[in-house]
Amino acid sequence: PAAKVIVKACGKWYQAVKEAYDGTTAYSEWTTADIAAFRRGNTVYLHTRKPLIATGLAIPACTQLPTKVTLLNTRQPVNFCIETYPEDYKWTFGESKPPVLHLRHIPPEENGMPLVLRLDFDGE
Repeated sequence: PAAKVIVKACGKWYQAVKEAYDGTTAYSEWTTADIAAFRRGNTVYLHTRKPLIATGLAIPACTQLPTKVTLLNTRQPVNFCIETYPEDYKWTFGESKPPVLHLRHIPPEENGMPLVLRLDFDGE
C-alpha cells in the first residue's frame, strides 16, 4: 500500500511538470549544484535538486526579467524581480556584481517531489 501511494504521487507530479522534460535541452549556463536548468525556445525550466531551505531562489546567471514565472507543480504564479547591488558594493568589496533575478514566495512542495519552475521570456 505505501509503495502504491508513492508511485501515485510520482505520477501526479510528472503529469504536472512533464512539459519541462519534453523537447527541452540542458541549459548549462544556469545549472548549479542546487538547480538543473533546461530550455526550449524562450522558456527556461528550473528543477530543484533538493528541498528549498527558504521561500525563494536567486538566479545570478539571469539578468533579464522574465515576462512570467510559474511553479509547474501547482500551476501557481511566482513573484519575481531583478535586484541590483548598491553602487558602493564595488568600492567596498573590490568587485562589481551584475543584477540578479530573484524568485520569491515559492511555496514548499508538500510531497517531497522536486519543484519545477517555468520562466517565460519575450522572444528576440
